[in-house]
Amino acid sequence: MEILSKLKHSFYVDNCVSGVFTEQEVGNFIPSAKAVLSKGCFNLKNWESNANGPGVSKCTGDTDLLGIIWNLDRHTLRCSVINEIPHNKGNTTKRTILSFVQQFYDPIGILSATTLLPKIWLQEAWKIKLAWEDPLSPEMYNMFSRWLLEVACLSKIEIPRYIDVSGKSELHVFVDASTNAYAACIFVRSVTNNGEQVHLIRAKTRVAPIKTISIPRSAEVTDLDLNDFAKFQRRVRFRVKLFKDLKSIFRKEYLGLLAQKRSKPISHKMKVGEIVLVENPNKKRLYIGLYLKC
Repeated sequence: MEILSKLKHSFYVDNCVSGVFTEQEVGNFIPSAKAVLSKGCFNLKNWESNANGPGVSKCTGDTDLLGIIWNLDRHTLRCSVINEIPHNKGNTTKRTILSFVQQFYDPIGILSATTLLPKIWLQEAWKIKLAWEDPLSPEMYNMFSRWLLEVACLSKIEIPRYIDVSGKSELHVFVDASTNAYAACIFVRSVTNNGEQVHLIRAKTRVAPIKTISIPRSAEVTDLDLNDFAKFQRRVRFRVKLFKDLKSIFRKEYLGLLAQKRSKPISHKMKVGEIVLVENPNKKRLYIGLYLKC
């Protein structure tokens, strides 16, 4: 049951990402997981781990982990960083900035403080109504060029794949806002037998809306997803109301029509797609007519 519970929360599409605490557990987990999933004709293969063991095909070097890079030797995570730099000033446009920003895949937010800058520049380009293929202004081009020269250093930023929270642990959340952007980050502070450790576990940034708001009001925006959550709640309420209205209309209008047909003899054969209300669930389906369940 422990294997089943672990596998239930370990899949993303056809990739299984999970973890154990000891090398002995690796040797037990791999054959057990393969045996369970083989019953459904799912063949788990190409196992990669930071510890060598039976069934492990790779245990050193870098490997791709759902879009980010996992170093098996140091057991750390980092983002894939672009290396090409445009040298022609005339070809550097607003589209160039967007293409570089979209190349970063950072679900944890390791690089969010750095990748926020080109997003702010994109917004500035929108404000001055710069077309997609128009060259950047000299000031914006210089800022973007300096940013590109420092991008290579981002490949050295890593966070641990595993954080020990077995001892005393605390979560520290920091939020801030300015006229340009909002930001939030979460750190975990753990005190174990090995000493005190502090690690970043999540960070997120968002460019401030074009419509200017005051700084005190911006500082109150502690949840960056609050607006999205409010929209989600409205969609949920609309869906509940929609089903309620459809159910009411079905009962008031359509069921009354079906009830009238109950007393009439059935003069046609059933067709695929017709609605059948079952009065007696034990009656053979081949002989079910159009009945109303009372």
